[in-house]
Amino acid sequence: MKSLIASFIIILLLAACSTDDEQNNSNVRLELEGNDYNTVLLQKNEENQSSSDMTEQFNDEGTIDNIISIINEENIKLNSIDEIDSIEDKMELETYYSFGFSENDAANSSSIFTFTIFEDGTVISSSPNTDDSHYSFISEDLQTNLLDRLENIINK
Repeated sequence: MKSLIASFIIILLLAACSTDDEQNNSNVRLELEGNDYNTVLLQKNEENQSSSDMTEQFNDEGTIDNIISIINEENIKLNSIDEIDSIEDKMELETYYSFGFSENDAANSSSIFTFTIFEDGTVISSSPNTDDSHYSFISEDLQTNLLDRLENIINK
């Protein structure tokens, strides 16, 4: 009887660990809470190369609010990045746009949320609403319209 109870407890513990793992790796939604950001730095990268003429900074509250609204409206579901090497390879070969959201001047701030979209619609980001700027999440699905929607706001 004791071995049956012990087996049952082990099965419950394994099931609980499995559920926690699934929650950590999926069902994270890219949503920026509130609007404490007053600077957005946009950097275009082609085959992992960029320059100052491919960088733009936005401080206009309306533009920043519109960018955040578009990102939140897309309902982007994220998974933890398991293979950072594959992301680094993608960054070396493809064109992408990085957005750095900051509460201060982006160049001098340690509290930056980073969000990157590739031309194919792949999204990678740091943890939403934290000060961790390392890429830790990748979109579950391609966001094929997101870049067009963001370009419409940025190019006004």
